[in-house]
Amino acid sequence: MKKMGLTLIAVLLLVAGAAHSDESQSQFHQANQLYEQGEYAKAVEVYEGILSDGKESWQLYFNLGNTYYKLNQTGNAILNYERALKLNSENQDIRFNLQLANLSTVDRIPEPPKAEWIQWIETIVNALSLSTLVWLTIGLYACLLIIVSLQNLKQEMATSSSVRMLRQFLIPVLAVATIWFGYRWYKFETEAYAIVLQQKVSVSSSPTTNSTEVFELHEGTKVRIEQSADTWAKIRLQDGKVGWLRTSALGMI
Repeated sequence: MKKMGLTLIAVLLLVAGAAHSDESQSQFHQANQLYEQGEYAKAVEVYEGILSDGKESWQLYFNLGNTYYKLNQTGNAILNYERALKLNSENQDIRFNLQLANLSTVDRIPEPPKAEWIQWIETIVNALSLSTLVWLTIGLYACLLIIVSLQNLKQEMATSSSVRMLRQFLIPVLAVATIWFGYRWYKFETEAYAIVLQQKVSVSSSPTTNSTEVFELHEGTKVRIEQSADTWAKIRLQDGKVGWLRTSALGMI
């Protein structure tokens, strides 16, 4: 009886989860229809409602970014494009729309010059999304495990030169994929970025109200978060400038 009760609870939870998923999908389609009808403010409410329920996907962030862009809310548009890109870095539509939205920003912050070989490495490292790297690593590991298992079970495979060569090929490839995934995961967990959402903000020299203003930033600018202190965040720009901002002026990617 106890086992049946636990099974019933599990089934009910599964049904409830599926119903909740169906409801979110229905809301997503509703928001898409509102967008197509030009009801952008209402579409934002529905999209944001889905997010507040704990549901997220790159498609949701992408569509929300498009809607904010239509409302001329550049900061929120860029924020959601960046969030979509974080989940799917391979999508060219996200990259294009993000570049388009960035053309509307005021601040033009130059990126320090990099050697061509560094740019080439960065392009390769960021070519695949984190989820793709996860499945790639799992797939390679599974292939290697199957080959080793078959070699242990079948003598003819253990002595096959082609199988040995395949195993010798997979081992370094798996090692590279594992390091690649580990590096991307480390960056994902340790690096924090945000977008300025207010039209204009003053960046201070320290996290106090009476500190000196060191420079100004405008809506849509991307910053790296280096430290947090109460309601303040220490930010760094890609040109090396550092200062403190109120966290209320930022949207975390």
